[in-house]
Amino acid sequence: MRFLWHDLSYGWRALRSSPGFSALTVFTLALGIAANTTVFSWIHAVLLSPLPGTHAGGRLVAVESNERSGEGHNISYSDYRDYRDHSKSLEGITVTWDLLPFFVGPLDHPERVLGEAVASDYFDVLGVRPELGRLFAAREFGDQAGLYPAVVLGDRFWRRYFHADAAIVGRAMRVNGHEMTVVGVTAPDFAGSIRGVDADLWIPMTMGAALGAIDPGCLTERGCRPWQSFARLKPGARLAQANGEMQALAAQLERTYPETNRHMSVKLLPESQANAGVQAFLGAPLRILMATSLLVLAIACVNVSNLLLARSAARQREIAIRIVTGAGAARVVRQLLTETLLLAALAVVTSLPLSLWLMDTLQYVMPDLGISMRLDITMNWQVGGFTMLVCAAAALLAGVTPAWTAVRGPLNETLKEGGRSTTAGSGTHRLRDLFVVAEVGLAMVGLVGAGLFTRSFHNARTLNPGFDPKNVVLCRAYLASNSAEQQQIQIFERLRQRLEQLPGVAAASFADLIPLGFGLGPTWGLTIEGYTPAPGEDMSTPRALVSPGYFATLRMPLAEGRDFDARDDASGALVMIVNQAFEQRYYGGRSAMGRRIRFGGKWRTVVGVARDTKYYYLTEPRRPFFYAPIPQAGLPPQGAGVAFFTRTTSSDPMSAAAALRKQAAEVDPAILVVYPMTLVTYIEGPLFAQRAAAVVLTALGALALMLAATGLYSVMAYSVTQRTHEIGIRMALGAKSFSVLAMMVRRGMLLTFWGVLAGTVLVLVTRKVVAGVLTGISPADPGIMAGATMVLGMVALAASFLPARRATQ
Repeated sequence: MRFLWHDLSYGWRALRSSPGFSALTVFTLALGIAANTTVFSWIHAVLLSPLPGTHAGGRLVAVESNERSGEGHNISYSDYRDYRDHSKSLEGITVTWDLLPFFVGPLDHPERVLGEAVASDYFDVLGVRPELGRLFAAREFGDQAGLYPAVVLGDRFWRRYFHADAAIVGRAMRVNGHEMTVVGVTAPDFAGSIRGVDADLWIPMTMGAALGAIDPGCLTERGCRPWQSFARLKPGARLAQANGEMQALAAQLERTYPETNRHMSVKLLPESQANAGVQAFLGAPLRILMATSLLVLAIACVNVSNLLLARSAARQREIAIRIVTGAGAARVVRQLLTETLLLAALAVVTSLPLSLWLMDTLQYVMPDLGISMRLDITMNWQVGGFTMLVCAAAALLAGVTPAWTAVRGPLNETLKEGGRSTTAGSGTHRLRDLFVVAEVGLAMVGLVGAGLFTRSFHNARTLNPGFDPKNVVLCRAYLASNSAEQQQIQIFERLRQRLEQLPGVAAASFADLIPLGFGLGPTWGLTIEGYTPAPGEDMSTPRALVSPGYFATLRMPLAEGRDFDARDDASGALVMIVNQAFEQRYYGGRSAMGRRIRFGGKWRTVVGVARDTKYYYLTEPRRPFFYAPIPQAGLPPQGAGVAFFTRTTSSDPMSAAAALRKQAAEVDPAILVVYPMTLVTYIEGPLFAQRAAAVVLTALGALALMLAATGLYSVMAYSVTQRTHEIGIRMALGAKSFSVLAMMVRRGMLLTFWGVLAGTVLVLVTRKVVAGVLTGISPADPGIMAGATMVLGMVALAASFLPARRATQ
């Protein structure tokens, strides 16, 4: 312990004697540590940690239906009951219909909130605890619709709406016009089934239909799959074992119910990997950011090794004297490593406030979808401490080579020079050059990555969606009344017609689906006259229910036929519109006009063929799709509302939002118009993962470039210092300043060339890793590679020129 204290004291004095070196080294390491601590904390919060507020002992899994194509879906309520009743590996399984809109309070001025319709065992399976009262108990309300009018409140909603009234339990509140009894309040850390989105309340799923929040058919029809499912493994049960059992049950259901379960299997996966929530969109970018942050740390460590090599070379005489006076090489190496450890410790302390500041920056790239989205990403001290410890260990390892090199020099020659020079050996020079090449190569990878994701995000934004989103204001409209469905449709239709009469409004329409939203939309099974499905062919086809004028409002061109109009009401002939991909698949490219198609138990006639557009995401392939008029096909459940699209002639479409609200209030005071935003803003929402990757990778790429420039500058500055005597002799013998300057710059550019070459090879080797997450650009894009090379070249030229210029003056 005495020797350790002596080493620490001596090391501290040595570092204080070189404040510039110490500050630069600590700052370099702190940047690398802060970047890694931040990204790893993001990964832990989004991808690795349990669903906030659940206490399932690490045994909580998501349950998804899977097609043979591998595409995941939610499950049906009927399948859930079969899994619940026959599974042996699960301690419990539950379902929820999440993110349902509800109206609370009196109907004349209700407030819209988000909630979930859940099975009775929902809270038990997730391991959620109450803050007040109690939660639903397993099998408490069974499967009978309309029973058990109870509600559980979320902590935030309880505090905001009821002002944290502790006497709320047992009192009644109105939800969608129905009286419900409050039975409890969830703990503050539980926000619902979807990471990043707060739920305000939970109702029994059996009350969902009674409240008009869900389609009652989805409680009985096996082909209706809107239910998100979670399960808890039994103690000791393995995920692979449970998957095998559940897939055997799914195969049995496929044989028993071939019409609805053909080609449908099931898959259990860790809850943090579920295809719902922010983890589904941030997973791939965060993994890429993890690799980039490690790249930054590697550059920082190489930079520190270079700085330590330079410092060791400057201290050669001191080190030689200590060795020859009996300290021994091992003792000197220990002292040098102690100094490195002190630098790493200071870097960890310095990185802490920077990490805490960076922790919340992920919120700034979250999309504006009109709902309350939050990521409670705070410093997890176990994750942060471990990451900092690993980074400090990496920094300590970075000091091993310089320390070992420092004691292997020619002691006699060093002492004979009597302090007149601090020239290091050729081996040290080669090692420092190698470090610079590594730094430049890693910076090349970082810059290329930043360029690729920035260009990819730009490409995704500029893809043609097949319709014109400009000058369109989008909002959600909800009718807080219990009127009949056709009456609600007529109310929305009157609002649409009044909007079209406003000055500055070119067209207006409404639909149950917003194009290019998050996730997949509903599908309906079709029977197509004249088409014989192949054995096992899935005839479920995605659709949208739309009002008259929908195609004109969004400027979706029709290849044939007409848009829906006033003729297509509940009393008119049943009609539909299909897209070109539908026409190609089912009619072999022949015209679909006049053909008959059956869905919802009724035959309908095709009156139009729409050109293909993008429906769910911008990079999707062509897919069959069809449209049905809302007056004939009906509205979605009451709580879901409709999306209103208003095309304006103004360059500022949001100016129409106030007029829309005013017209809605005049048509019917029960209409709530919420979440106005431009359609352009909305369809950019699913791109937020690419935007986040582009922004953060650009920042990390700039950091990598700065560290590489620092390393190159330090090498060139040190080289100039070592060769000052030589440069003076050359100039005394007649050498021109330009020739000496060119000689020094040439060395820096040569190191940069080899670094760029090494980085290019590394980019080509790893190109398949990022190919799947890029849009419209190759991972080895020549333009990006050339741009990164040019940027590195200019930075290297400056880093080489400045110290060389000083040497010639």
